[in-house]
Amino acid sequence: MQCVSENLRAVAPPKGLDELKSRTFICHRCERLYKYVSDELYFFPDFDATYHRHKDNKFCRAFVVMGDGSIQIGGYDSVEENVIQQALFTVDTKGNLEFSEGAAQRFFESMKRQKRKVKVATIEIRFGE
Repeated sequence: MQCVSENLRAVAPPKGLDELKSRTFICHRCERLYKYVSDELYFFPDFDATYHRHKDNKFCRAFVVMGDGSIQIGGYDSVEENVIQQALFTVDTKGNLEFSEGAAQRFFESMKRQKRKVKVATIEIRFGE
């Protein structure tokens, strides 16, 4: 996994990112599984999110596959409303990001067919760190 800024420059990984080293991730667009060590995974600290980079240069949200096989989505994502925040984006030659809708409904329906539980991550707010 590469830790990068919005302009795709390498940045220092945030505290706690090492906890994901043993995890597997699933791309919400292609539904392929990736290990933490994959060069196709990118963590963006500014978004606090992991993305899978496709060959067409689209970055698609990738979620943690938990030990029990369930999928952990972000705290602001919603299965009921078919919402994946900042689901997909491209970066132009000037470094500008262009966000677009991902495939939330298709992804959530696929997880349901596969009998995978989808769990919303807990949001932790810390002050003074």
